[in-house]
Amino acid sequence: MRIVFAIVIATVLGLGLWSGLALNERIVNDTLVEGLALCILAPFALVLLIISLIKLLRKRKLGLGIKRALLVWCALASGLFVSSITSKSVNWYEVSSARAYAIKAVPFLDEIKANEGSYPATLPVSSLGRPPLLLQTSYAYSSDGKEFRFEYQDPSEYNLRNIHEFDSTDRNWKDYEDSDD
Repeated sequence: MRIVFAIVIATVLGLGLWSGLALNERIVNDTLVEGLALCILAPFALVLLIISLIKLLRKRKLGLGIKRALLVWCALASGLFVSSITSKSVNWYEVSSARAYAIKAVPFLDEIKANEGSYPATLPVSSLGRPPLLLQTSYAYSSDGKEFRFEYQDPSEYNLRNIHEFDSTDRNWKDYEDSDD
């Protein structure tokens, strides 16, 4: 029986890890995690707590069924926690990679402008290497020759219209909320 519980716990934690990696867009992952936590785990925990208190007051010990239910609850809660932490870690890595790539590209792009008189219209991927995932969209790098800009949208933000921008004039990351006004 312990082997079965070990398999269940490993499976739930594995699913948590997988969902954190596969659903690393936080809006999806948070909805899944919060929905499961509020709709399933919270009522399940409340019922288990009430039953456990009644059993403890009557018999001074918990039955095997309650112990197993508590174990399942802990496994599910741990799986959701692992999913959430994994998703946040993947997102942090993607954002950090995008920002580091843009900072790394600045001196190279400045050198091109110094030699040729203008910034390149397209990102010189052959010299800089392939950009990270968030900078692989068509709008991620743009240049009019006089200045350049890196842009990305952070998938973890609930407002997917929020744009993070680094340009050659300010040379700092700025956050803009894109609106249709």
